[in-house]
Order: sequence, then C-alpha cells, then structure tokens
Amino acid sequence: MLEQDPTFVPALTVVEAAFRARRMFKEAAVARLSVDSTSVRSSLERVVAASGYRGLMTFISQQDEDRSAREYISPYFMAYYHAAAGEPDRALPWLEKAFEQGHPALVLLAIEPVYDAVRQNGTFRRIEAGIGLRPDDRLARVRLDGDDTPKTR
Repeated sequence: MLEQDPTFVPALTVVEAAFRARRMFKEAAVARLSVDSTSVRSSLERVVAASGYRGLMTFISQQDEDRSAREYISPYFMAYYHAAAGEPDRALPWLEKAFEQGHPALVLLAIEPVYDAVRQNGTFRRIEAGIGLRPDDRLARVRLDGDDTPKTR
C-alpha cells in the first residue's frame, strides 16, 4: 500500500507500531513524522532530535490536549500518546472516555505493547472486562524478537 501512496496514514500508523514494538524508536519516529503535514514536520523533527520518541509522543499529546478544547480528539489516541510518552496516569482517564464512547480501537488493548505499564491497574482491567477481554487473552500476544520469528508471550 505504501508503494502506491507513501502518505497513507493507516499504513504508516501500522509501520510506526511495528517499529515501536521492536523498540526501534528512531524508526518509529520517522514513520510518525511521515504521517504529519509538512507544516508541522520541522517542529516535530526538532522535538525528536531533542528528546526522542517519548518526547515526540509527549509533544503530540500536549498539542492534542489543547485542540481537544476546541474540537473532537479521539480519546483512544490521546490515551495511546500519553502511554507512549510514559505517562500512564494521564492515559487511563482517556481510556475511560474511549470506553464510554465505545471506541472500536479498544479491541487492541490486549495486544498493544504501549499499555504494558498499566495492565495491572484496576481501571485498565475494568475496561478490558467491559469490552469482553479476559486476562488470558493477553497470552495470545505475539511479539517479534531480533530474528523476526513470532514468539508467544
């Protein structure tokens, strides 16, 4: 798909997630930068240069928090940005809002590594249970190790 349209946001988002899951944060940041318009790219590049991938996620979450006062911003993605920035306490209220709104991306909770830091949290477990995920669903998660061989966690 990216060969046909190198700016196709859903594909770039998957590429970013794949790099992040492999802890290849520089590559994840490059994929993220590809998603954003040219007008903000230079400022995002400076953020990445200064503070890495977590800094980029913090910057994006701050920008979207400001925008959320004026327009709808997906609470699932706000939670995601906060979790990726290492701010789990700020991610959980957004996940609760996403649950209240029935956000379809919540089905990814069982496999999205960005939420590993909050998996044991009671609020997170209530959200998982509320959407029908069981704790053993996480056992089906697949991660890639360095040799690209799928491994079950």
